[in-house]
Amino acid sequence: MILLQSRESILKNKKSNFDFLTILHIALLLSLLPNSILSFGLPTTAVDYETDNFIELRLHNKFFVDKSLLIEELLQYHGSIYAQTVARPPGWGKSINLHMLEKFFEIEVDEKGNLLPKDKTINDKLFLGGTIAPSSNEPKHLEPLRISKSSNATKHLGKHPVILLRLKNATGKNYAEMETNLKACVVQAFERHKYLTYSSKITNKGKFEKYLKGDFHSKELQNSLHFLGLKLWEHFGQYVIVLVDDYDIPLVNAYSEFKKEDSRDSDKIRELLRYMLSAARKRTSSGTTPADNNPNTTFRNSLTLGQDQTLNTAFLTGVLDLIFENLKEKHFFEFLKVHTLFDAQFSKFYGFTDEEVKQLLTKVPEGQVNPYTMKLYYNGYPYTFQRQEKLHFYKSISVMRCLFAKRSEYPHYPFELNIGLIRNILSSNEMQEFVQSMIANRSEWLGGYQYTTSEIRMKRTIPDVLSDHLTILIFYGFLSSRKPNIASYDNDPNVGIPNIEMRSVYEAHLFEWVYNKFNTTTGNFLAFSNLLYTGNKTEFAKSLQEYISKASEFIRSSEYNAKISYDGFMLALKTSMTNASHEAQDIKENGDTRDINDILLTPRPHMKKVAIAIRYKVINEENDLSSVAEAELGQINQEYMNGTVLETMYYPRVEKCFKIGIAFCGDKVEVRFEISEKKNLTKTLD
Repeated sequence: MILLQSRESILKNKKSNFDFLTILHIALLLSLLPNSILSFGLPTTAVDYETDNFIELRLHNKFFVDKSLLIEELLQYHGSIYAQTVARPPGWGKSINLHMLEKFFEIEVDEKGNLLPKDKTINDKLFLGGTIAPSSNEPKHLEPLRISKSSNATKHLGKHPVILLRLKNATGKNYAEMETNLKACVVQAFERHKYLTYSSKITNKGKFEKYLKGDFHSKELQNSLHFLGLKLWEHFGQYVIVLVDDYDIPLVNAYSEFKKEDSRDSDKIRELLRYMLSAARKRTSSGTTPADNNPNTTFRNSLTLGQDQTLNTAFLTGVLDLIFENLKEKHFFEFLKVHTLFDAQFSKFYGFTDEEVKQLLTKVPEGQVNPYTMKLYYNGYPYTFQRQEKLHFYKSISVMRCLFAKRSEYPHYPFELNIGLIRNILSSNEMQEFVQSMIANRSEWLGGYQYTTSEIRMKRTIPDVLSDHLTILIFYGFLSSRKPNIASYDNDPNVGIPNIEMRSVYEAHLFEWVYNKFNTTTGNFLAFSNLLYTGNKTEFAKSLQEYISKASEFIRSSEYNAKISYDGFMLALKTSMTNASHEAQDIKENGDTRDINDILLTPRPHMKKVAIAIRYKVINEENDLSSVAEAELGQINQEYMNGTVLETMYYPRVEKCFKIGIAFCGDKVEVRFEISEKKNLTKTLD
């Protein structure tokens, strides 16, 4: 939402002759349209900075960050009975790290499953260094990654067959649609190993070919990962690595998108995922060969063969922690060990640290990207390790976009406005007071909201988690704890908006909510804002009453709805002007910042030299509207002569101040408007 750099560039070119309404249109329209954000200022080269392909990233992206020591940390859980699972917000590098793991562990074969000779392999050079000659490009020399120094890790390089299952597209509006899409994800996992159709070592090849064609039923879908793992074991005779990306998306989709009357279908999806992902579970060897044609044996005898197990290591990623108690089972996904935002394990390998960003900035011309501004926009996720080492993390996808766009003062979010779950939360009536409080607070952190890790971990059902909005916002990266102590779960961290980029998402959803409630559009609201800026008090008061009348039914429905309507409307007005033409100032009383009802705006450089001061109040008696509006204006005048408002007149770029007192009652409003000019206050200012 905040487009300060583009605004400054425009103003330098157009100076004071540039129309204010046009500036406001640019600031709001570009920020409210995600597609515009995606295309504005970004390169059209062949380099894909958002790629999930580790090879492409390694070969073609100069902004590569070495996260290969993730492999060493994962191998610490070698042979664990749990599938290690990392929960991190979108855009933190989960998918690219999974592909890195696949390239490290996988056995390289040709299209018929024969081992590639050493001079034909690529993966070893990706990690140990060497020269790779892509078919359509010049040879590329790669330096060794950090993992190359770990002998314990490199002995696993290229030694294991790997199953990679991506569940990002396993969504749907009902069970049938979702099962179809889930099958498509499974088919993609099988296609990575279609060379097995040439193998003379595997049994039941006809069934494998049916999986490749997508010709299998629900029971076989449950057993799919188990079956594929068994075939890989038969062909290679080596332990299998199972990697699953976005493990939680099907579950979140089922419980948030299916209708309430389809709750049994949601449970069916949960059961289906349970059996599928149980292939990522290591069990004590039974000494027998599992019956690969019986999906019901999967959960108990997952991938066991002879005296050894075919499964060696499993690693899953997602956003939410979905380990829950269940009435029928001790745990629903008890074979997963989830490492969240509050855990030290694996934390250094997701997002970018200060040091990593510092190194990235050495690869762009000096002065092209402002490190301090970049930190304000994309940082704000602190972690403390072993009570000593404290790191602040950046959202990695935003940093990459920033470096490619060569602009740090810009919200580079790709999907935040399109996440249905987040949209439902931030645009809901019940969360408006929270959203408005977060936006209105001028400091980075909102101390009024306390939340603990133990509260989050006490959620025991998927509906519990999805109905807990703060939990969702924290896990998706829209909130961050100020001083988390990862070594302990007894902390009570304050939570707040982590950075300017995320604040812009809150602002965009505020505008969406206001436009919906007051039946307006971006253009009409901009025109209304311009009435205030130009001092057209008659039309401003008239238009404000018209807006309140449009929302009359909602405002009169409850005291809470009236409050969020008035506060939301005025905050949207303040935010629109703050982002485009003015800077917000805190009005202080006895050293403390006053509440959301006080608005003080000073003009940005090169803008019309008008400061704006507003006070408003909500009352219960309509007969008092006029006197209360007068009283609110009187409060501004008192501040004007004695306090913060007077101080604004010292600003060289301020020549006059528009002072507005407003009183609301039900669907009625009264406005009082005065103009004070600096030239009339020479003696006072002297």
